[in-house]
This record gives sequence, C-alpha cells and structure tokens, in this order.
Amino acid sequence: HAHAHAHAHALLAARGGAGWAAPHGAAAHSLMVDGLVRQLACTRAAGGGRGAKAARGVAGAAASAGLSASDFECCAALELFASAQGWLWTVNHLTANHLMPLLRQPPAEAGGVGGVGGGNAARTVAIYLLGRVGLMAPSARAAPAVWLRQQLGLVLQEEAAAADGPGAPPREQAVAAQALLEMHVAAPDEVPASELPELGRWLRQHGPKRVPVHLRAACKAIVKQA
Repeated sequence: HAHAHAHAHALLAARGGAGWAAPHGAAAHSLMVDGLVRQLACTRAAGGGRGAKAARGVAGAAASAGLSASDFECCAALELFASAQGWLWTVNHLTANHLMPLLRQPPAEAGGVGGVGGGNAARTVAIYLLGRVGLMAPSARAAPAVWLRQQLGLVLQEEAAAADGPGAPPREQAVAAQALLEMHVAAPDEVPASELPELGRWLRQHGPKRVPVHLRAACKAIVKQA
C-alpha cells in the first residue's frame, strides 16, 4: 500500500497545501474534504466504468469494495486527513456530514451510479470508509463506534436484488460484513460476537466464503451466537 499512500499524501498536498495536516486548519481544509467526497460520490466500481483502472495489490475490504486505483488513493487521503484531525472531527464532520448521507440514500440512488455485484459504487465506498472510521476509534466501546457498527448491521438487513445470481449478497453487504469482522478481530473483547447478531445471521445465510480467508476463522463463533 506504500505506493497508494504516497499518492494520497501528494493528493492532500495538492488540494490542501503543505499544511494540510494542521489540526482544525483553515476553511480550505473543509473545501478539500468536500472535493474528495464529491469525487467518491461520482465513482464507479473498478471495472464498472469505461477506462476504470483496478487497484493492484489492494487487499482486504478495499479489494472487496472494488475500488479503482484513484478511488483507493482518495479513500487513503481521507483516512490520513481524518487521522490528523482526530476522532471527534472524523465523527462529527466526515462521518455525519459526508458518509452517512451517502449511506442513507437508497442503493439505486446514491451517487446516481450503478455498481458491480448488485450494489451502488458510491454507497459501497461510503460503507468501506465507515468501516475504516470504526477501526480508528480510540475505543471500540466508544458510543460513536458502537453506533457505526449498528449502521453497518442495518446494511446487512437490507433486502436487495443481487446481480451475482440467486442467493448472492450485494457487494455493499459483503463490504459491511467484512468491516464488522475486521472490527471484531481487531478488538474481540470490545466487539464480542454476541453483539453482532446481524452479522451472524448474514454469515449463516451466505457462508464464510463471502469474506477473505484471513477473517474466516472468526466466522464460526459469530454464527454460533446468531
């Protein structure tokens, strides 16, 4: 990921100037974030748009979300900026003002762009970023982190037609499931399986093969608790 993160630093410097990392900086920083999010709101899943370039070497939830190389760099830039601004800014500004509005739109409307695998690309990217925000929490028991997991659980309960065939989940749900699994694996004591019933039911229906190999060991306990 070093190459993508180098590009993310360059993207932030180009949009926000050399002082982009200054906490609670000038209004230009807000405009920079607005521009990055607008770019993602118009995104297409990798392979879903003409000329889309897949992000090589990208693993985990980013690969599951089908991010193009430019979108992955844009997401990395938002993560870097959020880390510099702090947890409260990330929850109160990035999450509340930008990511949640995308998540709350119906899958067919978010960004107005159809995605791959029965989902919408812009909404899928928002779900991916919400998962990344959840991992940034100083404590997984913090109220905003618990609330974020609840929002991802709601995604798993949505009824949507999947483009990958009968019984296959939309890409949005697969990304939400992986985000919840990553939070559980990162802090199993703070995010116990007993608090992830929607994930357990989703895994029981779709199976662990829908998530990356490195997360499958955690699936069994979660399904048992569902």
